[in-house]
Amino acid sequence: MPFIDEEIARMVQKERKREREKEEKDRRLEEDASIHTEDIAEGIKSGACTIFDRTYLFQKYTILEDRVSLYLPSEELEIRINEKSAFQSLNMEMGFSSNIVLSDIMEAFEPLSVYKDNMEKNLKPSGFHFNWLEEGSILSGGRQVLYLDFLNVTGLGSVHNSIWFIMTPYGRMQCTLNYDHGDDKYWKHMMRALMKLIEIK
Repeated sequence: MPFIDEEIARMVQKERKREREKEEKDRRLEEDASIHTEDIAEGIKSGACTIFDRTYLFQKYTILEDRVSLYLPSEELEIRINEKSAFQSLNMEMGFSSNIVLSDIMEAFEPLSVYKDNMEKNLKPSGFHFNWLEEGSILSGGRQVLYLDFLNVTGLGSVHNSIWFIMTPYGRMQCTLNYDHGDDKYWKHMMRALMKLIEIK
């Protein structure tokens, strides 16, 4: 019976698709398990970090009038702004950029849910589409770093945004780092290491 045969064929296709997706997920988990943030951090500090088949060069930069130090990819890095309360850099060839703002507000940051609601309210009307990925916090030098990762889908591709919120002795600091989401298998590991390597003076 043709109808029953078609139903069976569709069920078989769905099952095969689920199996392929599970295999791909297991493969990614196995790759991730083989990578340790501490090893990546050591590579970054030494100036060269190798993940899978790529090597990224890094350099330590002191910014915001010597109040903050952090590591950034150094290949063709263009520093556009480095002032008392703002820093911007761009690595055009690798599609990486950073934007760091330091305010004198001493109150603690709002919950990440508040930032997400405000961003959707203010940016969605202009065509900005959010795909929330991950949020949480880590400790860096005894300080809590809140982070919020999301995708912005554009006509040129998907841009991965990682925003870090850090309280400093000078006030709130917000770091936004962007990269091509197509390179996420590399950058997602380096992002956590870069967070841990920030130094506040």
